Formats: sequence, structure tokens, C-alpha cells
Amino acid sequence: MRALTAVENWYDFQQLDAGITRIVEPHVVEFMRANMFVIEGRDQCLLIDGGNGVVPLRPVLKARGIEPTIVVASHAHADHIGALHEWPLTLCHRAEAAGLAALDPAVTLASRDYNILDITTLLAGDPDMTGAIITALPFAAFTASGYRLRAPQVKAIDAGAIIDLGDRQFEVLHLPGHSPGQIGLWDAEARVLFSGDAVYDGEPLDTLPGSNRADNRRSLQRLLQLAPRVIHGGHGGAMDWGNSRRIIETYLAATT
Repeated sequence: MRALTAVENWYDFQQLDAGITRIVEPHVVEFMRANMFVIEGRDQCLLIDGGNGVVPLRPVLKARGIEPTIVVASHAHADHIGALHEWPLTLCHRAEAAGLAALDPAVTLASRDYNILDITTLLAGDPDMTGAIITALPFAAFTASGYRLRAPQVKAIDAGAIIDLGDRQFEVLHLPGHSPGQIGLWDAEARVLFSGDAVYDGEPLDTLPGSNRADNRRSLQRLLQLAPRVIHGGHGGAMDWGNSRRIIETYLAATT
């Protein structure tokens, strides 16, 4: 494996709409480069997901004047939970809560040759994965042995729960299929959905440990009825409803 060089900034920030910031780890390979979102409301600040946690996220946010008061995990896969332990409490669906608290491999992106405790191992089963899942070092002295996924403190939430930021409210939608406790956060007034990995700008993935194709189809059929104006997925860029609908309908037509 080639030597990796250190970079100055591990996280990349993109302002989407007023009060909404997307954060990614650009030096993580695309398959594991999950979106994190900060939504700054009048009374509360919401963080959705925590990436791979290669570098502590909370001090980086604080340096930018961002201090989340509510933290939510869309689901418990390793590329979405890495930094969540930095906050006192993480909300997640009860179907993921026990696994997230224990980092149970059944609800992470674990596979036979992928050790979730060592980010320099290869991901098995993906022909495009040819090396370590990081493409640079966060600092020169970084070593793989210094990286560990750490379990956050969790509180289980159910479908229908409301996350209230003061000037905008999000309803928790249970969207199982990609994982048992996958949730979306739905702003009905703005018709904006933060969908985690239920749907994103790419082919829906239903073959991971804990995935269920029948559940995934039902969740995506539900989104067809919901018809959000904008979807912010767990990977890739924001999608308007036309693009989202094409992704969903293509998947539904190809699966049974």
C-alpha cells in the first residue's frame, strides 16, 4: 500500500440552505464517505450522523461557532457513527439502539475481511475498493492502531417522534430495509427529507448484514407517496424529487 500524506483539513463544509450545512470527509473513499448534516434552528442545533470519526468532529464544529444540542444517528453503520461518542447523548431508532451502544457487527458495515476497528483494511466484495479506505492522513503521526470506533451513549426513539428546533420541526420516519432501524427526518412544512441511506444519489443498497429487500421496497414505496421536494441523503449531493423518484422507481422495477 502506498504511503499516505497528511492533510490540513479533514472535514469539508458546504452551506446548502439557510441554517443547513453538509459535512463530509473528503479523504475517505467514496463508498464510506457519508454525509453529516448540521441544521441550526432558533432554539436548538441538530447534528445528523457522525461520519467515520477519523478526526474528532466536535472541536472542529466548535471552532466554527457550531454547537449541536441534539444528535441523531440515521442508522448504526460504521461510516455514520464515528464521531457520535463525542456528545453526551445520541438519538437513534430502538431497532439500532442496542447494536449502536455495543457496536454489534450485525448493524455495522462489517464483512468477512473488513475490520471496523482498523480503517486500513480492505472492504471485501467491492471490486472498486483497491486499498485503504482513507486516501490521506489527518496528521503525520496518525496510525491505524490509534483509530477505534467508540460506542456513544444512546437513547431510543420511535417513528412519529418530533425533533423540535424551535422554528422547524422534524418527524422521525422509520424507513427500514438498508438497516433495521434506518430513520429519516421529515420537515413537512418545507417538504425536505434527511433520508440517511434509505435513499441517496446512487443505487439503493440492500445486501448488507441486517438489510432486508422487502422492507426496503416498502420504505421506498412510502417515499413515493411522500414525494419530498428535496432529499438530503446519507451519501452524495442533494436531490430534487425528480431525481429521487427516478432512483426509487428504477430500484423497484429491478427488484421483487
